[in-house]
Amino acid sequence: MNTRRLVLGVMIPTGVITLMVIPYLVVRDRLPDRLATHFDGSGTPDASMTPVGLFLMMGLLLVVPGLLMLIATAVASGRMPRPAAPFLAGLGAFIATLGAGIIAETVISHRDLSSWTDAANPWFGVVLVILGAAAVGVVASVVAKGLPYDRMTPWFGPNPSGTAPRMELADAERAVFVETISAWWIVALGASFIAAAVTVAAFGQWFLAVVLAFSALPVLFFGSFRVQADRTGLATRSAFLGFRLVKIPIEDIRRATILDVEPMKWGGWGYRGSLKLAGSAALVMRRGPGMHVELSDDRVFVVTLDDPKTAAAILNAHAATPVASECRVR
Repeated sequence: MNTRRLVLGVMIPTGVITLMVIPYLVVRDRLPDRLATHFDGSGTPDASMTPVGLFLMMGLLLVVPGLLMLIATAVASGRMPRPAAPFLAGLGAFIATLGAGIIAETVISHRDLSSWTDAANPWFGVVLVILGAAAVGVVASVVAKGLPYDRMTPWFGPNPSGTAPRMELADAERAVFVETISAWWIVALGASFIAAAVTVAAFGQWFLAVVLAFSALPVLFFGSFRVQADRTGLATRSAFLGFRLVKIPIEDIRRATILDVEPMKWGGWGYRGSLKLAGSAALVMRRGPGMHVELSDDRVFVVTLDDPKTAAAILNAHAATPVASECRVR
């Protein structure tokens, strides 16, 4: 654990500062008085600033905020909800490395130039800087994933303590719950896309028709879902397209409770969060009754249902006698 904190709070910040300072110290005697900081559409430099100005601008806008995020993550991850530390560490490492990389690339590309107007378009170097910053961000996020977090604070939404109904089943009995949940306005929007595609196709506008038809697919995917709870666990699929959104094996379920869902407390309507990345997810199609599923590793999934009591009772009954399953959460 201390090694992870050391990487985030000391090693990565030291690397960022080294990347920002060392190139300048090496070539400062070979730099013009001003450095090109902006290029027009044809690649000609049209704005400049002094090296000190470049350090101040990139430092205050990117490097310092990014390093503060990294250090805060290393020091205070235990007071953050589950996904906050990987998110903040990854974002902080990315923007800090990006700022330091831009300074280094700008300094190196100006060595031995007599004037900033002679600078070449740095697009290739900037692309390399962005890719490198992204790689550092990924590493920081992976490192931060192993830090402790506040298990009592959810990523979003309340942490309800509702009733956990349970259906009494004999050893040989099995129960299955299936319900289709829909958001009429999303379905109507998808249908309007399809109607528009047919209309423009009738006038020979095939390219636009194809664009509208493809735009309808993601809308229809999120417009209606089929929710199933049985002895294998909980599954949700698109009612129109059949693609699976979430599958939670029964052995991963600790208990299921019922609650009253307020969409804005769970991030709004639709699918919000991620079980893998954020540890919390919600499928909210409307305001009203829903089911709150607690997983064995402190993750949470919420779904709005007309009859959440039956779905929760079935999951709680089968969770007491879990069935082997090869399914994994997606």
